[in-house]
Amino acid sequence: MLANVRDVAEYIDVGVGRERYISARELCDRFGFSPKQQHAFVHTLSGGERRRLGLLRILMSNPNVLFLDEPTNDFDLVTLGALEEYLGNFKGVLLIVSHDRAFLDATVTTIWAFEEGGRIKEYPGNYSAYLEKIESRPKKQQEERPADQAASAPSAKKKLSYKEQRELQSLETQIPDVEKRIAEIEAQMSSGEGSYADHTEWARQHAELTTKMDQLTLRWLELSEMAG
Repeated sequence: MLANVRDVAEYIDVGVGRERYISARELCDRFGFSPKQQHAFVHTLSGGERRRLGLLRILMSNPNVLFLDEPTNDFDLVTLGALEEYLGNFKGVLLIVSHDRAFLDATVTTIWAFEEGGRIKEYPGNYSAYLEKIESRPKKQQEERPADQAASAPSAKKKLSYKEQRELQSLETQIPDVEKRIAEIEAQMSSGEGSYADHTEWARQHAELTTKMDQLTLRWLELSEMAG
């Protein structure tokens, strides 16, 4: 397995401090491969370990552009932690498509969001900064209104229908439940227990719940804005 990584490069230059040079062996250590695994045949590795090996080969090529499409669906928490650490010193261009808010917070400096009408808008900062900007929109619009418009604002507000009020109340219950379930799955995945099949199923559930969480949150924001 180690020879497979060394086929790409013996070391890479990450350009950070004294330990700017990372060897193939050190990178394997960082991504959770034990010394025994490093000297094992590739065909003896599990599916998840082979995906990790594929990632290491890409990183050892020292790319200046990385495209990651839903990386949290494919890797366990140990691998994701090592990847976040690596990306913290990555000097190239990083483009990520992900529903994992924590991973985006740890890795990106700009968000491109799809908005109404199919427009794509750029927001400086990570995902949390993006959410803060979205949540502050009504308040900001209120502050920017002239005094005469602000005075008439209450009459211009759209009242929620009975159905929308019930939906808003339901969302305020659903969101904490989904957050709790996501936390439970993350605890299972980081426990070190369970088979490969268990971890695959947990990863699938985590991805689905994270997507659902984003949808519920955006709908809650929409209804909250309508309610003023």
